Amino acid sequence: MRNYLILIALFFSMCKSNQMPQQEFEGSFKGTMNGYASTSELSVDGNILTGSVSMNGEVAIVTGTVNGTYCEGKIIDNNEAAYEFSGSINGDELTLSINSPDGTAVEMVLNREIESSKSNKKIAGQKSYSDELNSGLFGEWVHTEILGGGTEFSMTNESLIEFLEDGTFLTWKGRSVGSGYSRDEDKANASEGKWYTDGNSLHLSDTENEETVNYTLDANRFLMNLESGKKLYNRRR
Repeated sequence: MRNYLILIALFFSMCKSNQMPQQEFEGSFKGTMNGYASTSELSVDGNILTGSVSMNGEVAIVTGTVNGTYCEGKIIDNNEAAYEFSGSINGDELTLSINSPDGTAVEMVLNREIESSKSNKKIAGQKSYSDELNSGLFGEWVHTEILGGGTEFSMTNESLIEFLEDGTFLTWKGRSVGSGYSRDEDKANASEGKWYTDGNSLHLSDTENEETVNYTLDANRFLMNLESGKKLYNRRR
């Protein structure tokens, strides 16, 4: 009987050791690369790794898999260029090795950020529009779309979104300029909704729709991953 109990204890300890390292990849990390500030926001679902990494103000998307204390996958920048990476976690230290197209590898060493706000967790099934607002999103953001580009016709359209500290957001049309056409910004007719964040997910809702999208963020840029593609916003204020 004693040997049987020992085998059971060993089995559960092996299961625990196989599961916990994967969860260690989840969180916020901060460090430097070649003297520039770098950050990473990672989430783990099973063995699937997703998130973002910011290098010298440039935000890129992370997708990959986790195996114990190791991970691998791709990092996709704003120009849709993909770079293979591998990494490992040792306690609160995350090491990423990113392969450039010429075959050289760039190493990032990041340390986990301990956030006191993580103690305030959302109750399952309850949406909070006050307790889980990423303060980095507060303010106005503008998305610029350029259509055409030929000598005869081209048009520049702006759309804006403002995230407020009370958990509401505003969206409105910005300036539009084209050949023989112009439109001024129209914040007076802005649409309003509610928002909150949950890790790398941004939840948006209004009277007609509710949507959840993945997002990445740095000080001056905000990238939403929509079903129709990526949408990049630049901070206006």
